[in-house]
Amino acid sequence: MTLKTNKAVILVSSMHHSPAEDLNSQKSEILSYCNTTKGGVDEPDKNCSIYSRSRRTWHWPMCLFYCLLDISIANAYVLQKSGSYEAPVERGIFLKELACSLVLKHMQK
Repeated sequence: MTLKTNKAVILVSSMHHSPAEDLNSQKSEILSYCNTTKGGVDEPDKNCSIYSRSRRTWHWPMCLFYCLLDISIANAYVLQKSGSYEAPVERGIFLKELACSLVLKHMQK
């Protein structure tokens, strides 16, 4: 990956009102803040892409369904991790247990 240094970046913030710079990185305060807090979106995107349920389809309702399913599973895993006093289960094991619990009644039927 090449770094482009001659690229203009415009950032707008209602939180930062002065053009202060971060002394450690020599970047503006707004850019440093943006870089440190952007993980709130990147981490769930990474988790959804690793264990994605999506399939190739041209039907937009199915695309939406698969996206909502991925997000719901990621949220369920976060809730399970934060609500349990035991050691957190690995995500792959959690997915297998979730799938088994969802289809168990149908299999017994």
